[in-house]
Amino acid sequence: MDKKYYSEYLVEIIRKCIAKKVRKYDFDNQNGIFTFEMEVQDKPDNLEYLIKVGNGDYVINVISPLMADTRDKKMMSALAEFVCRINYCMEVGNFDLNMSGGIIQFKYYMNCMHITPPERIVEHSIMRPIDMFRQYSKGFARIIGGNYNARKAAEACETAYIVKILNDCKRETAYDAEDYYYDADEEICDGRR
Repeated sequence: MDKKYYSEYLVEIIRKCIAKKVRKYDFDNQNGIFTFEMEVQDKPDNLEYLIKVGNGDYVINVISPLMADTRDKKMMSALAEFVCRINYCMEVGNFDLNMSGGIIQFKYYMNCMHITPPERIVEHSIMRPIDMFRQYSKGFARIIGGNYNARKAAEACETAYIVKILNDCKRETAYDAEDYYYDADEEICDGRR
């Protein structure tokens, strides 16, 4: 029997999380590698996932359907600057640009040595690359499309993301306020106040 160089327990947690999100996935039992595609809302192409499970860790590599033309040196230079700008201060994970192949990917490493990650944390790590591609794919597309200003592309992506967060917070605050007033009205009607 071949020795497995991955945690079967981690494989099962990851398998459960993947099964919630996609219908079809493959698992290489010998090497501990999951492969599957996941749809990104509002995007025509899917992201390709490769999750390599180790004994106490796993690495998620997500490849974008966007491909850069490596013969266009000006564009490749702008993409490299864009990747540097968006990776700066990124808390978890990072974008990679393969300069010889034009492949854009997001990589996320999860150290699980001596801990058992909760299922929700594993699920978050699987969904994180999608959030990052949603946030930055327009910037990649702009540069690939011929607009080579990496600084402006990064600022536009981050500004759009901040506006989205603020709008989400406003909605949540409005819902919380409604709940608070609703609870207060209930208490008054029930005679609790």
